[in-house]
Amino acid sequence: MDNKYQFVILDDDLFYGNLVKYFLQNQGYTNVSFFEDESTCLKYVSSKPTLYIVDHFLKQTTGLTMMEEIYLKNPNAFFIYLSNQESSSIAMKAMKLGAIDYLQKDKNSFFHLLNIIDQFFRDKSISNESQKTFLDN
Repeated sequence: MDNKYQFVILDDDLFYGNLVKYFLQNQGYTNVSFFEDESTCLKYVSSKPTLYIVDHFLKQTTGLTMMEEIYLKNPNAFFIYLSNQESSSIAMKAMKLGAIDYLQKDKNSFFHLLNIIDQFFRDKSISNESQKTFLDN
């Protein structure tokens, strides 16, 4: 597990957000926070490498708006969009803003989420090794 990353879940559904949090913790990720309120989440944005799992419809705004606001505070932020929305336009906007992936909430969401996170860390590991090899030469 790559525990140098923080995980932040932003979802207005208290039950679902906590399910995601406990799922990640059960997978061995220890630095996991859950927020159901956008303004509280924004207060805790740091510059640390953070993987955000964001829902679309929040209490006061959308996940797309939150992605933009969080990027301004943390250029080391990465996003996975996890939403009930079946809208391809929302998915496209999230991807254009830099989301790693877009998942629709369903019975397989957690399985897919774990695969996306695993792939993200594999890609980061390969990238870091390539940079190290380049710098060593």
